[in-house]
Amino acid sequence: MKKNKQEVRVVNMPSIRVRYQPPSNEADFELLCLKLLRCHWKCNQLDLYGRRGEAQSGVDIIELSGVAKPRAAQCKCHHDHVVIQRAEILDEIGKAKKFEQPLSQYWIMTSAKTSVIAQKAISQINIEHKANKLFLVELWTWNKIEDLMDNYPEILDDFYCTIGGQTVKRFELKLDAILSLLKHIQRKDGHSSWLQEEALRSVKRVLIHPPLPSEDLRKAYRESHPLCMDDLPMNENPVLLILDAVYGLAAFSRRTDDCHPLLEFTRRASELAGSGERLAAYLHLNEELAGVLGLTKYEISCSSNAAPLPSQKEDRPYVLVCCEPSLVCPQDLLVEAWIHQDGRAIGVPLEKVPWSKKNRREMLTLLYKEVTLRIPRKQLPIFEFVVPRSLIGKDFDQWEICLKEHGLTKIGVYCQVVTRFLERRNIVSQIPLVERWERICGYLQTPCCVTENPQTAESNQAVSFWAEQPHSGDQLFDVVNNSVCVACVVFRIPPKVRTNSNKRDAMQAMLATGVPFALWTRTGINNSPGASAELLALVRGKPLSDLPRRVFEHRKKSSNKKHDSSHITLVWDDPYRLPPDPQKQPRFFLETKTEGH
Repeated sequence: MKKNKQEVRVVNMPSIRVRYQPPSNEADFELLCLKLLRCHWKCNQLDLYGRRGEAQSGVDIIELSGVAKPRAAQCKCHHDHVVIQRAEILDEIGKAKKFEQPLSQYWIMTSAKTSVIAQKAISQINIEHKANKLFLVELWTWNKIEDLMDNYPEILDDFYCTIGGQTVKRFELKLDAILSLLKHIQRKDGHSSWLQEEALRSVKRVLIHPPLPSEDLRKAYRESHPLCMDDLPMNENPVLLILDAVYGLAAFSRRTDDCHPLLEFTRRASELAGSGERLAAYLHLNEELAGVLGLTKYEISCSSNAAPLPSQKEDRPYVLVCCEPSLVCPQDLLVEAWIHQDGRAIGVPLEKVPWSKKNRREMLTLLYKEVTLRIPRKQLPIFEFVVPRSLIGKDFDQWEICLKEHGLTKIGVYCQVVTRFLERRNIVSQIPLVERWERICGYLQTPCCVTENPQTAESNQAVSFWAEQPHSGDQLFDVVNNSVCVACVVFRIPPKVRTNSNKRDAMQAMLATGVPFALWTRTGINNSPGASAELLALVRGKPLSDLPRRVFEHRKKSSNKKHDSSHITLVWDDPYRLPPDPQKQPRFFLETKTEGH
């Protein structure tokens, strides 16, 4: 290997074959096969054919380019010890012969193992098909699929969240060059130059803010330091080198344990880049980046005055259900779900269809069944519906599921249900939440104070603001933003969401101030002192950490009563479980547990 300040070269070494675990479910296996065939056949017009449950004539993947004889594939997901049988091959080929169009090529892709009998069957079938001018058949068992994946590392990286050793080495050398460059940029008096300090501050900005295009960075750099451009050519500017390297490593080396240069460099940068308060807040939330830095989940090794978030034991699994309105029909919802337990968010396989009023009960029941297959027996999950602020007051707790032992049941009276802001996926929206959480987290397990004037409350306790009168978004912002001890807002009148207005609404004020909890009845209290007292009793003098359980018990007691307080919305924005970014999630799910269910 050879490296210098101008160029980094990597000598290719012979590689050792790596074996990959087959997907544990059919949906993931089909998606993997689709991606591979699109690349291998150089055909972007390939797509999944139909949906599960429909008659597919032995075809899971079909070419839609408009050719007279399209190519097709069948995907068979088996356990890795299974050997594909001759009868199964003949059965799928028999179905494919009945496909509505004549096929030109037919692949059987399986995670099973091959055998001499299977290979002889394929050979005999192709002899017959050539004689009868039918499609040719290829059998791709898992060992051949592994060979195919090695030819398309971008697909391998996407599905298995791994990275090749040569790429890791290239980034290591690049970071070594950056470290060496920064080490030698010194003033004559021995102090760090402005350029080194600017470079370190840039690292901090990179970790906090979204990336900027390279040209924008260059323009900003020239405008900031027009007189110093001769000190260091642009192609050797450590600011740009750092930006480039950190972006690349944040995207790639999170997938490997071998990233010590990034660890040491970023630790040193965070120590020299000022207070690091916002950097610490960002690292609290970004488990991927914390993993890259070699840090535990909420222990940040930098000179920051920000108190680390306390460790919490998640004794129950949380199910984050992300619901976004469909662009085709805004009344329908596009749904994704993750199980969050022990600091990990694991995707739950769902049928890719919008949820409507007609199929909502069926889809929620299927989701619940998928969840129970993946969590310990007899544990009731906590459902967190992650939705845009326009849907934050929707009656998710009233949605029905069909359970074998209980029949038709409202999910909110069977397990704990809260709502959350989908907008928290944005890093700008996460920072005020973490900043406030750091101030109040130590008081969430102590009795809560309820007040209409939070500014008069003591700062060493968690406060619930009783919004008895309607507040505009700006009014609520002013009240809450000036009171750092406010942890919860209890609304007497349901807050309104304005989607087509320039004025700030109450939910935008909640997002901007970082208040994690809110409580109200969807019907409003309508001047009923008893209903107001019942709602306030959920928070007054009780620890807010246990509020979801108290709301759950209240829903169960009030489920058969026509009472204002029986339809409660609880917003519970816990920064420990921010909605995952689906673009960064591994495609494969946990293997289903079958024992005891």
